[in-house]
Amino acid sequence: MPYTNHSGDDVKEMLSYLGKSEIKDLFSSIPDKLKLKKKLAIRGPFSEKELISAVEDIASGIITFKEIFCGAGAYNHFIPASVDEITSRQEYYTAYTPYQPEVSQGSLQTMFEYQTMMAELTGLPVSNASMYDGASAAAEAALMAFRYNKRNRVLVSGGIHPDYLITINTYLKNTGITVQTIPLKNGITDIDALAGVDVSGVSSVIIQNPNFSGFIEDISAIKERTKDAALIYVTNEALSLAVLKTPADYGAAICCGDAQAFGQPLALGGPYLGFITCSKEFLHLLPGRIIGATVDRQGRQAFVMTLAAREQHIRRERATSNICSNHALCAVRAAVYLSLMGTKGLQSAAYLSVKNAHKLYDALLPLKNVEILHTGAAFFNEFPAKLKVDKKAFAGSLLKRNILGPLDISGHYLFAATEMNSDHGIELLIDAVKEAAE
Repeated sequence: MPYTNHSGDDVKEMLSYLGKSEIKDLFSSIPDKLKLKKKLAIRGPFSEKELISAVEDIASGIITFKEIFCGAGAYNHFIPASVDEITSRQEYYTAYTPYQPEVSQGSLQTMFEYQTMMAELTGLPVSNASMYDGASAAAEAALMAFRYNKRNRVLVSGGIHPDYLITINTYLKNTGITVQTIPLKNGITDIDALAGVDVSGVSSVIIQNPNFSGFIEDISAIKERTKDAALIYVTNEALSLAVLKTPADYGAAICCGDAQAFGQPLALGGPYLGFITCSKEFLHLLPGRIIGATVDRQGRQAFVMTLAAREQHIRRERATSNICSNHALCAVRAAVYLSLMGTKGLQSAAYLSVKNAHKLYDALLPLKNVEILHTGAAFFNEFPAKLKVDKKAFAGSLLKRNILGPLDISGHYLFAATEMNSDHGIELLIDAVKEAAE
């Protein structure tokens, strides 16, 4: 991103507008313990080359993790260099909403191709382009089902990402819709618990697959038990769509989640890419942009925004959704990534992720200070385990090996692996687990 210089008068004017007296006041909300105590040793003036060299010297002390075994919705997948090169072109690198198709054909075509690929991956014919993130997409999907069938109960699997559940509850809190959580059994949704549930007034059943712990859900059995309630298939590891049965094969009416795995860098938590695909009956309830293909007066192929009034983006009270952030750039990145990877490349990355996760599982299983949870359960690229380790010592062991370790979740750790993990990295993680044994 280009650097924009501001004069002293510019800074004073901006601070005055914000009601601040000094630049440091802009960062008053950051706790002191997180602030850098020593001043950066940069003296100037420097030429551009000298400044870059000075900053690189300072950055040399920053730890870069060579191996990442943390997932839970943010996965370290390979991103071809071409993704950055293509999407940083000025034609794409903009927040402009393409209302004027005569000057936006390139962007519109790319979004249309993104929609096409997401529809192919999920098996559902309609896709938007796109949503804010996976959590908001799941909540919007629940609202779509409610608006379609007017039923005011939603069943949500206890295996859904905790952040998704919080967002769903927040969205539905003042709508009169009741959210009921289905408990887990042996790491997956307890199908037997559905036996005593009256599903006649249920609008939708929200199931995540793979679930938050990485386990593969028995979605066919859940669909059978919940009759004609709309099945909402959620995934926060979109790469799984390349190798698992499609949501449409399971009878899902809506598929949603986060496509961060498709060309979006980890980037300290975002921005990521929420998506929704659905069957045709939900088309007019679908939030976000929908790009359609048509022909112009000369019979040439053309692309336009369609099936959504302009009010969708500028009038809150008439909008299907009040998410108006333009995440088209994230969708463009996904389109470029998917195009470059192709079907075989995407499947290869998915299979390598599964292979590496199972290598890690097999390496942890015999360790005396490790208890794998729900052994034997099918999983994609994540699994939970309890570790008998000194947490502080474990963190230190990981750090000195340049490893970002598994996510600590009250009582156990969630391990993840992708195609980016090496056999040597797995060995280093195993050494860290052994070294920190209590």
